[in-house]
Amino acid sequence: PRLLAEGKRIYIYDFGKNAVPGEPDGARPYWRDVGTIDSYFRANMELRSPLPTLNLYNRRWRIRTAQRDYPPARFVRHGRGQAVDLVDSLVCEGSIVQSARLIEAVLGYDCFVHNGATVRESVLLSGCDIGEHAVVQNAVLDKNCTVLPGARIGVDPAEDRARFPFVSDEGRVILPKGTVVPPDGPIRFAHDIGGLLLTDPHTRDRMAATEDQWTIGERDRHSYVSAGPRYHRDRHPTLPPIEED
Repeated sequence: PRLLAEGKRIYIYDFGKNAVPGEPDGARPYWRDVGTIDSYFRANMELRSPLPTLNLYNRRWRIRTAQRDYPPARFVRHGRGQAVDLVDSLVCEGSIVQSARLIEAVLGYDCFVHNGATVRESVLLSGCDIGEHAVVQNAVLDKNCTVLPGARIGVDPAEDRARFPFVSDEGRVILPKGTVVPPDGPIRFAHDIGGLLLTDPHTRDRMAATEDQWTIGERDRHSYVSAGPRYHRDRHPTLPPIEED
């Protein structure tokens, strides 16, 4: 959309004329422009819908994505807490959902959704950690974000715009890579991302206008560090100890 508005020379390829093996005769090939945050969000919501327009399970037209060394996704009850409530969602490998609710969500790999948390109508990229009894809805979280226990995102649109520097045209909260969201007060950007946001021409004005809504973390807090599951056997005394040579 920006290139079009700037009058750039744009060329297109008509994917509507593609014949996709494994799809019914006359089926219209899938194509979406994801040039905005909101269109990107809608495309992800289409993928997790009960009957997605893009068939990820077509064995004759495979999606050639990355292959990672992560264990399967895990859904576990926390103590005697509630069972996992999972509705119309996609959950990638290496993620753990622990007595939490995922409603119409896309959860990337290596994420942890803790006891009592709710993720609804949201897209979370890899390495995110959602704390106990936190609520995340109508949001897009880039990689390695942390939502601390009890924090709320997307519950009150007016509250969101007063607290979060980046909210899309359709009201979705956007968290840059490595952001930490406490229950109250300013959010905290990762050190490397905070510097980029302050200098990038697409974000610097917004950062200046919302300087009371954010802080920047210490130099040792980088956006590339996953906040996902960290499991230690020595913290679970009911399990047999690991025998060492």
